[in-house]
Amino acid sequence: MKRNIWCAMGIVTGLVGCGNMQPEDYLRADLLKLGFIPYEAPIAEAGTGTLVGGSAKAMNIYAGPQRCFPDIDPQTQKKNDIRALAAIDLPSRTSSYRVSGNARVGLVSALGKGNSPVKAGVQFDKAQTIEFSYSAPKREYLDAVKLISFYRNSMPENYMDPKTGTIQNACKDALDKLGYIREALVVDGMSFKFFSASGGAIDLTVVDPNTLLEFGFGTTWQVSQKYELKVSTTKYIGYRMGQLKRENDGVSFCTANTVKNDRYELKCESLDPDPVVRALGFAGATKVQGSKPSFLNGLNKLVPLQAVYK
Repeated sequence: MKRNIWCAMGIVTGLVGCGNMQPEDYLRADLLKLGFIPYEAPIAEAGTGTLVGGSAKAMNIYAGPQRCFPDIDPQTQKKNDIRALAAIDLPSRTSSYRVSGNARVGLVSALGKGNSPVKAGVQFDKAQTIEFSYSAPKREYLDAVKLISFYRNSMPENYMDPKTGTIQNACKDALDKLGYIREALVVDGMSFKFFSASGGAIDLTVVDPNTLLEFGFGTTWQVSQKYELKVSTTKYIGYRMGQLKRENDGVSFCTANTVKNDRYELKCESLDPDPVVRALGFAGATKVQGSKPSFLNGLNKLVPLQAVYK
């Protein structure tokens, strides 16, 4: 596995590193270079399809990835294949730095944003230096062409409007106002090595890793070769925001991979490339799936996505 060594690695041997840059600064630079937005706040739901309102620094999560974009088609009960994974060229990084002062804050920030499986900072006094790396990430995305048919014909959450007696779709109502995570960068795991003040690696068969890091609920980890702590729980580290609105007889796709003044910069296109797809129209299942979902109660009170259109 290819690894790039952050120049902060020099701290281990006492060399001067990269000034005052923090671990999250390097991660941020990598993500921006790839055209992804770094997560600014800790959130439980971070995968593709998550319904989002607000701004990058103050995300409001209204529904998880499977609520409006489920992997199983609610009408046919078959896998719809709207999601895909692809390798992306972002080599694994390794960083070593002292876990005190600003570096400690940097570690907490780097791990705590998005859906972090670990929370740093339980008992750093047992380790003076920590080496941290993550596995090569993948790009998780919603297939645009398949999404057209899904949006028109299989979007879940149909309900009966008691005022008009017509069948409405809660997800489409929400998507006219909110954004959704259209693409996300996910890593399969992270690894840690801890070093004492003398520079020696800490034997994790003697020191309980739970005294060094706080693990989130459902986190899977193991000790490898006595000195390496491997966390195999996936983590989302970056994303591209999307909007999906009803527009005449087609679908307008909007995507943002940059943020300016805490507002998403959206670029939009009408994507309807195939006449067969166009013929599908807004058929939509007429079957009512239940009452109006609670996450849409007071639609006018939802905080809309804070965005500008480029």
